[in-house]
Amino acid sequence: VDDVWEYLDLGEIGIPFGGDHEGCKIVLTSRRKQVFDSMGIQTKFRLNIVSEEEAYALFKKNAGLENDTTLNAAAMRVCRECRGLPIAIVTVGRALRDRHLDEWNEAAEQLRMSKHVDIEGVHKNVYKCLKLSYDYLPTKETKSAT
Repeated sequence: VDDVWEYLDLGEIGIPFGGDHEGCKIVLTSRRKQVFDSMGIQTKFRLNIVSEEEAYALFKKNAGLENDTTLNAAAMRVCRECRGLPIAIVTVGRALRDRHLDEWNEAAEQLRMSKHVDIEGVHKNVYKCLKLSYDYLPTKETKSAT
C-alpha cells in the first residue's frame, strides 16, 4: 500500500494480518513516521534519496535523453535541483521530455529560484518540482482538470 497518510485498518480493507497469517508480508509506504507508530508497525525501513548517478540515470530515462548529448549540461542542472528525490526526478523528467534547450535552461533556473512552500508531509523540493511540472502542462484545460 503506497503513500499512507493516516491510520489504516488493514482488516477493514481486507488485507490479512496478525497471528493467523504468519509469513504474510505487507509493504506500506508513508512520508509520516507517526502513521506507522499509530498502526503499531514494528519493522520500519527508512528510504534515503538516491545517489547522484542513480538520480541522473532515472532522470535521463524519464526525460527521454538516453542518446541525446545536446542537453546533458542543462539536464544535469535540472536533475540536481531535484535533490535525489525519485518522485521529483520522474515528474520533472517527464515534464521536460521533448522540450528544447531553452526550455531546459529556463526550468533549471525556475527550480533554482523557487521559493519554499511549507505543506505538511511534502518535502520542499518535491513541491517545487511538482509546480514546474504543472507549469509545463500544455493547456489551460489540462491545468484545470480534476
